[in-house]
Amino acid sequence: PFTGSREFTNVKKDTTYKKTVVIKRGPTAFKYGPIDLIFESACEDGDSLQNDATASTFNTTKSVTRILFNTQDNKENKYIEYIEPCPKVEWAGELFRDRGFLVNANSVSQEELVITVTNPRYQEKKFHNMTSNRLKDIKLLYRKLGDVLWKTAFTEVDGELDELDFAALYQYEKEDSYGYSSLKWSLSPTVAEGTYEIKVGTRCEELGGPTDIDRFDAPTLTGVIDLTRPEQYGKELPLRESVLIGEEISILFTEPLQCEKPFTFDLKVIIEGTDYEFDREELQVVCEGRRIGFQIDPSVGIDVETILGKTFSVELGRVYDVNGNGLDPLIGNIKFEKKIGEFNLDEASSRFLLTMNDDPCVDNTAENDVKSKVASILGLDSTDRIALNAVTCHGTTTATAEVVISPPTSSGGRILRRKSGQGELHSIGLFYQLRDTALEVEAGGRKLSFKGEDMYAPDWSFAVSRMKILPSASDMEMLKTHSNLIGEEENLLHLASLGGTGDKQNDVILQELSMGFKHEDEKMESLLAAERQHGDEKMEAMMSAMQKHEDKKMEALQKHDAEEKAMMLDEMHSLQTQLAVVMLTCVIVSVAAFLKLKN
Repeated sequence: PFTGSREFTNVKKDTTYKKTVVIKRGPTAFKYGPIDLIFESACEDGDSLQNDATASTFNTTKSVTRILFNTQDNKENKYIEYIEPCPKVEWAGELFRDRGFLVNANSVSQEELVITVTNPRYQEKKFHNMTSNRLKDIKLLYRKLGDVLWKTAFTEVDGELDELDFAALYQYEKEDSYGYSSLKWSLSPTVAEGTYEIKVGTRCEELGGPTDIDRFDAPTLTGVIDLTRPEQYGKELPLRESVLIGEEISILFTEPLQCEKPFTFDLKVIIEGTDYEFDREELQVVCEGRRIGFQIDPSVGIDVETILGKTFSVELGRVYDVNGNGLDPLIGNIKFEKKIGEFNLDEASSRFLLTMNDDPCVDNTAENDVKSKVASILGLDSTDRIALNAVTCHGTTTATAEVVISPPTSSGGRILRRKSGQGELHSIGLFYQLRDTALEVEAGGRKLSFKGEDMYAPDWSFAVSRMKILPSASDMEMLKTHSNLIGEEENLLHLASLGGTGDKQNDVILQELSMGFKHEDEKMESLLAAERQHGDEKMEAMMSAMQKHEDKKMEALQKHDAEEKAMMLDEMHSLQTQLAVVMLTCVIVSVAAFLKLKN
């Protein structure tokens, strides 16, 4: 470091030498006073180690002083000033804590968002004071996620929209003594709903150096503006009125839903004419993407025979989309009714999951042993009605298998320990019998015993679940969706499969257009059919009217002809009478004349 005198030797007369002096900035300041650089003979330098004795003999100095500086003010005060990077600005408040933002239908204000920043150099000067140096502005920029170009945010100043600038004069008084400054970003009507990136940064006068010297940006944050509430899309699936017991019913929405567990929505199912009421916890419920689905579990305390053909009501509420928007309170909860389809239980099969506990299990466990145990518990002397998929081991003491009990037949599957004349139980009744036995064993109220040495298992315990009723083919044909509704169901299912990917608004619009076009086509076809039917009916009515008119006309003509004919006959009769009278008169006159002449 050049802190004192520096002596150069062997300096020749009338010769030019070049030396570089590096002046480095201190740890904090960017502006210093000038430096005096003095050049003189070593003989005159009192600090010279060689010529100190002769320095005092010179009466006049030959030293030369040069002032080192690079800037001066309007009073000609000289300074050494370093290029200062653009001032920093940092996020503060909720944006700093949350590292993002969300504006939804529940926000205190849906038309503006409070943006808070802090000034790291608040002890030196406010943001606005820095504009007297290089700082030009501190603006908030935003862009839709995926876009390239940034847009400048606006704020309301004295009733008019102006660019949001933390270094502007209107913000000078609002920056507090700790360097915190807040402005309201005006969202409406310029900022549409969507996912956005925002950043706040300082911009300074360009000096031709590195870009980082001329600007500074705080970390980019991501946020969402979503003011649209979820709504039910289309009708409930399946579209037909009657559903099978245990069949899934789905409600679709226009928005991806909040489906994290535990679920936040409420669900209530009431079967009319019965005491059965089910809450969400008592139903089998799924929530994924835009869909909420549920089904009544027939394996838990339901007498299927008493609910066939019954109408049940469904109410769904407290549904939220992924951004926290709930259902429109002015519309209320989603409510609808459907009917449990009627079918012949004696022709239906039941399918369920059998879980076997505390039973040594190895791969390829003999299926016949399991079937025999199930048949023994049910009091069947045959396994003909029991079908079993491959047994799957879970560890060494637990196994599962899918069991299907077929409907009773006239030839096999005789029920033991039942009164004569009662006949065979249908498959659903056998499932309930098996379920009740499992519960008794679990509660310790019953010990199982099986016939045969190979089936000895006094500690064998089991559980049944996931029961499904499989109606006969003829019943399924009666309960299937009408062909006219299949296309609409497919469209609704496609919408449900979209989940939360892509532009949800565009997905819904496309689906609505597709279904709208279909509905318009159906409406037009219906109108044309009605028009054709109306035209046919109109033509038929016209023909009928014409026929009636012709018939009346013919009847009138015939009546007129009959009347004319009668009149002619009357006239003929009258003429004949007159002629007879004349002839008789002539005869009388002739006879009188003849007698008179004879006399």
